[in-house]
Amino acid sequence: MIGEAVRRRREELRLTGAQLAEKAGMAPSAVSQIETGKRTPSSSSVVKLAAALSVEVGDLFPKGQASLPDFGDERRATVYRFTGEQKVTAEKLRGHGIEANDSEVHVLNQYIELRERPPAGPVAVWHVKKADEPVDDERVKTLLAFVLWKGMLSPEQADAAGKALYAELAGKSA
Repeated sequence: MIGEAVRRRREELRLTGAQLAEKAGMAPSAVSQIETGKRTPSSSSVVKLAAALSVEVGDLFPKGQASLPDFGDERRATVYRFTGEQKVTAEKLRGHGIEANDSEVHVLNQYIELRERPPAGPVAVWHVKKADEPVDDERVKTLLAFVLWKGMLSPEQADAAGKALYAELAGKSA
């Protein structure tokens, strides 16, 4: 539960609930309700809490299994943990005359990693983006094609991404 992770990290930092609320720009009652599971935080609240706790958003989510809606069978999704490794940076792209905001670069790197380390089962990708940085999935795919064309990835990363793009274009599973 996200509330448990927030409480645990707050206690590690030796913050009171009121101090965390102030750092996150939230009401103390909201933080208390999130920690006790009486309230589900919005995505913007999760981002604020993560920043106030000096952790990544993903660190606030349980690391075990997350259940999917009941499909009538036993399918389950495992929480996919991105490494956060930046295979491509905004600076590298700028060096080739391509501008990309930080959110686009973040999603691009997640896309590359998903192709390099495919999940074992179904996966839903959720990413946090800055409010003033739009992310257009088609542009990110075009950025990936550019990165592949320019040879900005290792041969293994390029091969995995290329195979995934081929499978998508050919209508086959990777």
